[in-house]
Amino acid sequence: MCRDQFERCLDPVRKVLSDAGMKPQEIDDVVLVGGSTRIPKVQQLVSAFFNNKELNRSINPDEAVAYGAAVQAHILAGGRSEKTDGLLLLDVTPLSLGVETAGGVMSVLIARNTPMPISKSQTFSNNADGQTSVEIKVFQGERPLVSQCECLGTFTLTDIPPMARGKVRITVSFDVNTDGILVVSAVEESRGQKSAITIQNDKGRLTKEQIEKMVLESEKFAEEDKKNAARVEARNTLENYTFSMRATLDDPDVQNGVEADERAKIQQAVSVASTWLDDHQDGTEAEEYMQKLKDIEAIAHPILSEFYKKRVMEAPHNPTGGAGEGNEAHDGAPQPEDVD
Repeated sequence: MCRDQFERCLDPVRKVLSDAGMKPQEIDDVVLVGGSTRIPKVQQLVSAFFNNKELNRSINPDEAVAYGAAVQAHILAGGRSEKTDGLLLLDVTPLSLGVETAGGVMSVLIARNTPMPISKSQTFSNNADGQTSVEIKVFQGERPLVSQCECLGTFTLTDIPPMARGKVRITVSFDVNTDGILVVSAVEESRGQKSAITIQNDKGRLTKEQIEKMVLESEKFAEEDKKNAARVEARNTLENYTFSMRATLDDPDVQNGVEADERAKIQQAVSVASTWLDDHQDGTEAEEYMQKLKDIEAIAHPILSEFYKKRVMEAPHNPTGGAGEGNEAHDGAPQPEDVD
């Protein structure tokens, strides 16, 4: 009658092994914690799950958690003892932490189950021409889109120098201390403008039940989320490529070195793709976006490749072997993600 309830005890065990990337046969010792582990049926199921391994019953399961909490408190308070020397107890981030980027994507800086304290940084760029401020939205969750995650806070970085899209560089840093307090800062590289937000561990954070629900949902909708993420990424790739190609066509060297009718062909292909993007906001598959990208490349690549090849051939010989101006990548190079 209680078999289903007993079987549910193994769900967190499977989850822990999955997160650790381990198999049952790789576990050396299984320690029972919590009064319910005294139930013979629970012990039988756990032992069977670990290939009939003998369970470790040397620790009082009712006192184990209290002992662990006491040891952790002793270490955090700076206490010293022979029994705790060399003992390191680590807490981890319960959910992934990140910021919103173009297309409503959850860009993760600190992954779930990362030991604390931890600091991570990533560089982003502006998403529009002439932006003088950027709103940084901080989220936690396991889904690829921020609409499916939990917003922890928002702050704005102001007095950004107005530049073309993709030219502003903003470094976002996440710093989580041992108490789980999160400090998020953003710095614009050229002027050093900085803004930050502190998110306390006890305000606006999810309960244990809510965290478990979000993790389960991420597993349940993994396949659907993968398709949605691929769709958004493909759209962003096409959109960024059209902006990059416009910038290339505005380059004086390209305007002087490529015939007007050739440039017009590229411009026409870019305009067609941009109009198509405006008309296809939702419901478009990733393959369709990538096909539009290939359509532009089929026209632009031969023309621009010939231009760059010609310019390299005409350039003075560089004995150091360094890359000349004509070798500057105009497509395919890794670029920082856009923040809104």
